[in-house]
Amino acid sequence: MGQCRSSLRATPRPLPRARSRIKRAIDILRSVTFVILAGVTQAEDIEPRRWTHLPVDTTVAGLAIIRGNGGIAFDPVLQIEDATVESTTTVVSFLRTFELFGQTARFDVRLPFKHSRWERLLAGEPRSVGRTGMVDPRVRLSVNFLGSPL
Repeated sequence: MGQCRSSLRATPRPLPRARSRIKRAIDILRSVTFVILAGVTQAEDIEPRRWTHLPVDTTVAGLAIIRGNGGIAFDPVLQIEDATVESTTTVVSFLRTFELFGQTARFDVRLPFKHSRWERLLAGEPRSVGRTGMVDPRVRLSVNFLGSPL
């Protein structure tokens, strides 16, 4: 019995040097892709019970007060020492559920208002600054396509 040999030759493997160049080119292409996509993507807003089913025609109103304070570290070249911040955020929210195309939908509105005060020593002299005003409001329409229908 004779051995059967294929007339097709195996594709030559790239040399280790060429393989490292290909790997480097792929890494650069990935990095460039991530940098380009970073400008057009948005972060996810993590919210507990975001997709909890609420009965249709439910209205929820809320008020939240969030307080925070702490120290801030700066580069010593800036000559800023003992920097602290105190912040108070008040959020008024409204949520309404309704039916949309046979599915549960909800409409959310959040209106935050913030007051912050920073104190520090700038070149040895005490300084402070405060800011008060509206923060970016959030308006969101959500439809639950999968899961709990009406």
